Amino acid sequence: MKSRVKRVDDPRYKNTQNRFNGVIENFVRRGQMMKLRASIVCTRAKVNPSTFYNHYSDMDEAVGYMNSRMMDELKSLKIELGDKPDLEIVFLKVLFFIYKNRDYYEISTHCKNVLPLAQIADIFRPEICRSWRHYKKEEINRIFQIYKGEFAGLIIYWGQSDHFKKIKIPYYARKLARFSKTACERLR
Repeated sequence: MKSRVKRVDDPRYKNTQNRFNGVIENFVRRGQMMKLRASIVCTRAKVNPSTFYNHYSDMDEAVGYMNSRMMDELKSLKIELGDKPDLEIVFLKVLFFIYKNRDYYEISTHCKNVLPLAQIADIFRPEICRSWRHYKKEEINRIFQIYKGEFAGLIIYWGQSDHFKKIKIPYYARKLARFSKTACERLR
C-alpha cells in the first residue's frame, strides 16, 4: 500500500488546511473548545472527514498547531519591541495579546493547562530576568521556574476576576513589572 505524503506546497492542501484552521479558531474564539471534533470541523469546513487525517493525526495536533501559531505571533511581537524595552511596555503588549485571544486563554486556564502562559514567560525571559543580573545563573534558573508558575497564576487571576477588561490592562502591566523585578528577593 502506498503511504500518504503531505504535499504542503500544493495550493489545494494549503487551502484545505486554512479552512480547518479557520473552523478550529472560530470554535476556540466562541469558547466551544469542548465541542470540537474532527467530524464537526470537516462538516463546517465542507471537506471529506478522511481529509482531516491527511493534515493532522488527531484533534490535539490541530489545536497544538493553533497554539504554535499564537507563539509565533508572540515571538514576532517580541521582535517588534526591540532590544531592551521597558518591562511595563512588554507586559502591556503581552496583556493586550492575551486579551485579544482571551477565549483561547480562558479555555486553556479552565482546563488547568498553564503551559501556554508559561510559554509566554519563556519567550520574554531575557526581559523578565534583566533586573536579576546580579544573581548567579543557577539561582536565576531555579527562581525563574518558580516565577513561571506565579506568572501564570497572576494571569489566571486577572482573567477570572472582574478586572478582565481592556481598561485594567495598564494597571496589571505595572503590577506584573513590579512583581517581576522583585521576584528574586521574594523567591530566594
